[in-house]
Amino acid sequence: MATWKRPGTAVDGRLIAGRYQLAEQLGSGGMGAVWAGHDTLVRREVALKEAHFPPHLAADGKAGADRVERLLREARAAARIDHPAVVTIHDVIMHDNRPWIVMERVHGENLGQRLERQKALSQEEAARVAGAVAGALGAAHARGVLHRDVKPANVLLGPQGRVVLTDFGIAHIEGESPLTRSGEFIGSLEYIAPERMGGLKAGPPTDLWSLGVMLFEMTEGWSPFRRPTVEATVTAVLTTNVPRPVQARGLAPLITALLERNPANRPTADEAAKTLRALAHPFPAPPNTNHEAPPARPAPALRGSGPRRVPRLAVGVVAALAAVAALTPVAINELSDHGSPGSPAGATARTAAGRAPSPSPHTASLPPAAAGYVRVAEKPFTMEIPDGWQRRTPSTATKFVFTRDDCQLVVVAGRDAIGTGPHGNDPVAYQTQEEPELAAFRNSEWSSTSNFTEGRIGSRTGAQATFTWKDSKGVDVYARNTVLMVGTRFHVILVTGPDTKSGRAVVSRVASHAVQTYTPFA
Repeated sequence: MATWKRPGTAVDGRLIAGRYQLAEQLGSGGMGAVWAGHDTLVRREVALKEAHFPPHLAADGKAGADRVERLLREARAAARIDHPAVVTIHDVIMHDNRPWIVMERVHGENLGQRLERQKALSQEEAARVAGAVAGALGAAHARGVLHRDVKPANVLLGPQGRVVLTDFGIAHIEGESPLTRSGEFIGSLEYIAPERMGGLKAGPPTDLWSLGVMLFEMTEGWSPFRRPTVEATVTAVLTTNVPRPVQARGLAPLITALLERNPANRPTADEAAKTLRALAHPFPAPPNTNHEAPPARPAPALRGSGPRRVPRLAVGVVAALAAVAALTPVAINELSDHGSPGSPAGATARTAAGRAPSPSPHTASLPPAAAGYVRVAEKPFTMEIPDGWQRRTPSTATKFVFTRDDCQLVVVAGRDAIGTGPHGNDPVAYQTQEEPELAAFRNSEWSSTSNFTEGRIGSRTGAQATFTWKDSKGVDVYARNTVLMVGTRFHVILVTGPDTKSGRAVVSRVASHAVQTYTPFA
């Protein structure tokens, strides 16, 4: 059997549990080592965490059993949290009488490495990274999990802006007995909350203190309680006045609140996440292609009840909407990787008979479609779609579906109201927990989320992310999903296709142009 490897890396080559082939070692610590690997069954990259078992532990039945249980608890803790910024656990296996955790492989560096090289981050970047971690902590706390080791080395910075909280090795799950023995203390001292270091019971605020220390370090360029000795570090955490942030600008009030010595005075993870999302740099609008996008209506100020936890819900049955009369599919040609040279720049939506529709109030004042695209005008919106895609019939009053080969574009023009239901006014919670169009992602045997961002899209507020899952036929699906907050309702633009290089290129291109040109009407 050929050994899987990346170019230029030394590989181990062992086959673990007859399925996972080890490549290079990614890191090692006192409790275990993490390896890059390849799942030979489903043919995907993975990371594997191996528990270290020194010879004296193998002979010590109690210590060895504790080491096994700690790794299993790490897997259970991470697996019960459903959040895009928490590392995904694929499997737990036993090999050579020791446990291994199989998890998603996140390419990139950790935050500690970034800070070693860069010293400090901008306010916007620090807020973006910390906001993702705060969101992950909120999801963990809602599931009764305390991380207890939030620090830069445990925050992975992946491609396309992905942020992942990892290493739940010393996490505590509510209801389970502690593994730490009397006199034993595990964790990174400079990030540990004073109440935990003082022997008091840890709770969600202890993770928020650690987030505050990390946020201070990201903005100021130095760790506030780091000292040259263990004793000096402990003393600093327990007794030293908390340093005043100087470079943090708009983040300074939040850092001060997170580093309150009284745990009851610290904000919750959800409150911190909301503040951080507001200060994070907004993600850029999709690139312009040969023309100016039509002006978008600004979203009015939203009224909400303040930050709150949004629990994951099972996908409910969506009430059937009245179907419109069967429509002749719109003949719309697909845009190739280099555009459609045969499509005029001023193309408009056409009927199956090839006749251009009469101008409508929606389209009369809009610019012509870009080369290779046609403009479709439905009652609730207009948008540009690649020439060659077909509208599936029937549609509903708010949901419209366009397809080409194995790719699909779904537009939901304001079906669900903002500020009602468990999602409240949070577009992130709406798409990850409730949006019916992503039910296949939530119900899949395996799935993942990346490039998850919330901010401004043009003049609108919204959230977008990429999703992958395996469908009922075993096909890997790639999706770009955008939720826009327009008026009082959520609008969804979802593009799906095969999880291949060419499929991802089509999905990304179609999604970017659709979001850029989408114009809803009242």
